[in-house]
Amino acid sequence: MISVSATASTAIGQEFRITTNVYLEQDEKPSSTNLTLFSDSVIYDFVEASGGEVTVFDLNRGRIVLLNPARQIKTTLTTEFLLMYVKQLRQNASEETNNKLFNANLTEEAEVGTKRFSVSSDNLTYTVEGAAAKFPSAVKRFQYFADWFARLNATRVGNLPPQARIRINQVVADHKMIPESVTRVLKAGIRRQVVRATHNTNWLWTNTDRKRIADVSNQLAEYKEVA
Repeated sequence: MISVSATASTAIGQEFRITTNVYLEQDEKPSSTNLTLFSDSVIYDFVEASGGEVTVFDLNRGRIVLLNPARQIKTTLTTEFLLMYVKQLRQNASEETNNKLFNANLTEEAEVGTKRFSVSSDNLTYTVEGAAAKFPSAVKRFQYFADWFARLNATRVGNLPPQARIRINQVVADHKMIPESVTRVLKAGIRRQVVRATHNTNWLWTNTDRKRIADVSNQLAEYKEVA
């Protein structure tokens, strides 16, 4: 299983944490909150709710482990499986869906002075307000996390394909930044859905963070594997 002690020892000075709040439309109260802890080779994402799911992204082993503390079970997905799944989604989608979401003609805009970036099509727009990272490796690690999180979300019914999100992740990373906020606008006929996420980044873990990772190490060893 993942060795937390080894990860911590090699990640000194390279650890960081991001708290993400997601807001629907004009709501002032977040609909969900996640805490994401980044080490050098493992990323831990916690849903901040009672019994919330934990997702472990293991960069070196090419796998993603979903932990369900309420049921004490885990599911392991390989990155290869997710790539194949997204490919199959595209193959099975209708021509209209492919044109609107999978094969959409995406336009990029970058306002470097204001650290504002966007990727848009006729139906979908992502706008990011960026911030400089404390160290270069943080940029690539966040991009890795955001890319695979988008692919993972695409496996859940009703969620969008990951292509546009992966594209905006690349644009932001090319400018050596990480997001402070991400706004997604989806148009469907006369309807317009807005989802906004804010990212609060801190460049040190807390003692509580380290305890949570130790708990995850135990869960990885003890929870029953299910498909």
